[in-house]
Amino acid sequence: MMLTLNQNPPGHLRGSHDFGSTEAERKTWGYLNGNKFLQKYPRDEFRKFPDDISNQLADRYIQTSERLSIAKANSELFEFSEKFTEGYRIHLDADEDEMYLFAKGKANRCGLYSERQPMEIVCYKAGVKPPPRHHTDIGAMARMRDPLWWNRRLRIELTQRKENSRIQIGMVHCKANPYVSYETYIAFEKRQHAIRTLLGSMEAINERGDSYTLAELQDLSVSNPKLRRNELMCRMHGFETISNEVGYVADFLTLTCPSRMHARLSGSGRKNSKYDDTTPKEAQRYLSKLFTRIRSALARKNIEYFGFRVVEPHHDGTLHWHLLLFMPRESRDELRSIFRKYALKDSPDEPGAEEHRFKFKEIDPEKGTATGYIAKYISKNIDGHGLNPEDINNASLVRAWASTWGIRQFQQLGGPPVTVWRELRRIHNELSGILEEARNAADTGNWAGYVRAQGGPHVTCITSRIRNFYLWSDALGRYGEPMGNKAAGVTYENIDVITRIHEWKIFRKDEKSTPWSTVNNCTEEKRKPPIYQSTMTKTWI
Repeated sequence: MMLTLNQNPPGHLRGSHDFGSTEAERKTWGYLNGNKFLQKYPRDEFRKFPDDISNQLADRYIQTSERLSIAKANSELFEFSEKFTEGYRIHLDADEDEMYLFAKGKANRCGLYSERQPMEIVCYKAGVKPPPRHHTDIGAMARMRDPLWWNRRLRIELTQRKENSRIQIGMVHCKANPYVSYETYIAFEKRQHAIRTLLGSMEAINERGDSYTLAELQDLSVSNPKLRRNELMCRMHGFETISNEVGYVADFLTLTCPSRMHARLSGSGRKNSKYDDTTPKEAQRYLSKLFTRIRSALARKNIEYFGFRVVEPHHDGTLHWHLLLFMPRESRDELRSIFRKYALKDSPDEPGAEEHRFKFKEIDPEKGTATGYIAKYISKNIDGHGLNPEDINNASLVRAWASTWGIRQFQQLGGPPVTVWRELRRIHNELSGILEEARNAADTGNWAGYVRAQGGPHVTCITSRIRNFYLWSDALGRYGEPMGNKAAGVTYENIDVITRIHEWKIFRKDEKSTPWSTVNNCTEEKRKPPIYQSTMTKTWI
């Protein structure tokens, strides 16, 4: 393949060298006065990165050379390159075709083995986590022999590695691109458009002839940002109603990571000298572990609470948590004390720790509702509804950030499960007793009524009155494992109510004669016969 001067070398496996000139090479070539010997080392390192990263590296290389020396610039470049390319066999800038070829090669390599362990070694060497241990050997080995399984994991690994390198080189902060790099955001938008196009080309048809495209079904689910926001606000308002009924008070709490986990300084965007290379995913793991300890301490003190957690990114991609919690008035001070104690266990003496690591704000009902207070945080992390244009744009950046790092943005703390609520909303004929009380509440969007029917705000998935009902299916899935328990309805005492009564087949719109996937909700039972609600006239899948 011939390259002109303005073309960039294609992404490839590490170690390949294509002739040509990139912008980064031209910058340093002029700076090094065309010295081929001096140019060779930075050129080889630049070609291991996508253009946007190599351009930043070239700028930093020139700055370090002018400030210190070329030797120091080479050392700095080597350290950065080693961190993000050494030990990885696939180039950071590999395109979709190259990624699939690499994935196919690894899948074929795994196909040479008949045992699970050597396949897992192939995964580790390629920088990919093998299937979790809960998978059977048959299922795990089938996955590791599948190029599509490899391709999905490679895409996640490459996307996060590229974004991490951009954070560390200074491309993600308040003075550049907040939350997520421009390149990662554009890739996210393109992927969302491609997924939407694919869903629009697929059609689900049931035995009655009802037909929907998968895109239409997506719009009817919480994948739709508007419906997701509305459901969260509904649940939040319901919790506040219950809180007022039982005489609880509300606090808005914030947990922030230690300074060492922040790549850039707020305000200036300058590099944080304390930064220890923590990724947003690792920061989320840190706060999750911290909250686990706080939750255990609260349980030991018998302090009850319920509410919601919202995860937000700082300007440099490092995250923080907001929690809106309802609690007994007499427990408020002790709950705050426990939060502060555990939040300051890591680096308690660093400047700003007392001020920023843990914050709380008392929700005063005379100044506004708790739901109104958190509405802004929910909206600006979903679609920016009701906010100014800048916040609407930032919401799309936050979605790209959460998708890139696999961050769960919202989590309910306490209260009955929302999965049962969603199943009850599928039922459109009257039931009786507690089931009807919960069904009617769900159907009318009354989260407080649903909580009451389930036994109050302190029930769990196990102790709630109405739970999800599953049917076992021995049908084998893509990887040779039984489909297992599949959601079928809800159960209360000795009553099972089937909410998924149709068998759906999924086709490409231009290939209706040959289904490529089947969703069968009439599966084999391994428990008592359920009560079928034959009067149902409307069922959502």
